Amino acid sequence: MKLGEFHGLFPHLRHFVVVRKEHSDAGFVFNPFTSEIAVNWLGVDVARLCDGARSVDMIVEAIQRRHSLSQDAASGAVAGALRRFDAAQMLDWRHDAAASRVEGAGEAMNSEAWELLALAKHMEKNCFTAPLNVIWEITAGCNLKCRHCLTASGERLPNELTLSEVARVVDELVDMKVLRISFVGGEPLVRKDFLEILSYCSTKDIAVEFSTNGYAFTPAVLKALEDLNIFSVQVSIDGLGDSHDEFRGRKGSFDKAIRALELARDGGLRATISTTVTRNNYLEIPAMIDRFRAMGIPMISYKAIPFMPVGRGRENESELSLTPAQIKEYSRSMREKKRECGDSFVVDNEGAYSWLFDDADGAAPVPADARVGCGAGRTLAVIGADGSVYPCPFLHDFRAGDLREQSFLDIWQNSAVFEVFRRIKKGDLKGKCRDCEYLPEKCSGGCRASAYAATGDLYAEDPCCWAHLR
Repeated sequence: MKLGEFHGLFPHLRHFVVVRKEHSDAGFVFNPFTSEIAVNWLGVDVARLCDGARSVDMIVEAIQRRHSLSQDAASGAVAGALRRFDAAQMLDWRHDAAASRVEGAGEAMNSEAWELLALAKHMEKNCFTAPLNVIWEITAGCNLKCRHCLTASGERLPNELTLSEVARVVDELVDMKVLRISFVGGEPLVRKDFLEILSYCSTKDIAVEFSTNGYAFTPAVLKALEDLNIFSVQVSIDGLGDSHDEFRGRKGSFDKAIRALELARDGGLRATISTTVTRNNYLEIPAMIDRFRAMGIPMISYKAIPFMPVGRGRENESELSLTPAQIKEYSRSMREKKRECGDSFVVDNEGAYSWLFDDADGAAPVPADARVGCGAGRTLAVIGADGSVYPCPFLHDFRAGDLREQSFLDIWQNSAVFEVFRRIKKGDLKGKCRDCEYLPEKCSGGCRASAYAATGDLYAEDPCCWAHLR
């Protein structure tokens, strides 16, 4: 691969892009406005050399020297990396050298002290040096009383993390190069200092988004967000009109949610919509997507995931839980809408086991000792309102640590709970999940949270999977 159009240019990694090396031969380069790119260590090195002070030819020379490559091999590796970074809108291009190098970007092989420590301690760990995403239940307070609520929110907890404690944890997540924080609740906007929290986060190199039911999302809130680096707001909508209001327990909540989407649209704020799918609303999904498309919102995605009987949802399990046949039906409708919408409106159908419509990949059988599992405790961690840490929003029975007693890094590296999820093997699974033909390329072993919620057994078969209906 030739350098071609890059000759004589000085690439400058945009200030909000995060570069993170891992303890295996891998790393990530992350643009919060687009996506993360998985790279090898050489790719990490190239990214860190894009400081605006080095030309592409200088970067090739450095890569050739550091990695003992031929000039052709170094040129090809640099060109390939730059094209990937440029396609993800991670680079600015200069025609002359910057006056000085970006702080911290100069010597790519000199990693931060925390990173070296993590690498030394965890060369054999089945996890990343930090989660890619942290979901943060910033408060248990809520202005609605939804029947499915996984945290049974309503009143604020008396021991929620204070503003200063939140700031301390945010600093640690940034130092660990966590890519994204997603603030959820309860309802984040009922916390009086939530905008201060967002303001603090927006000064850091980390992507920030938050979820809201829309009831407290006012023009004043939108005005406060104008100068903050908030990458998206997710609005939860679980039906059209009265069906949403009944589910959310408050008249007018649907209109408030739609108004929040309109405000986001008119204010140029990216928006996503999420729906908890139940047996009462799964037939509405196509009409909901049509309604949202007509609004012309700058949309990142629409996602719908099956109801899970945790939190307050346990009280309503018999009424809300879908059968596998119903999940298949709404998955089919989502698949059709995804095809219909194309790139104009992104429909996320993975939570509905959409891969079951496709043939298995026909790969060799997976051995019993092969590790399986989702991102819980591996690429994802959850922080509770009181500082408790969990592997997944639906697994509050598995407490990994307490941020008032431990650092997040200590919990991430040393929690026995996280180790359980990092070391799940195919042979641990039971029922239809154990010998699933879709392992491991399309299915990672079924949803362990769904299995646990239904049976109390982390390794039981996933009750939502409809593979047997194919």
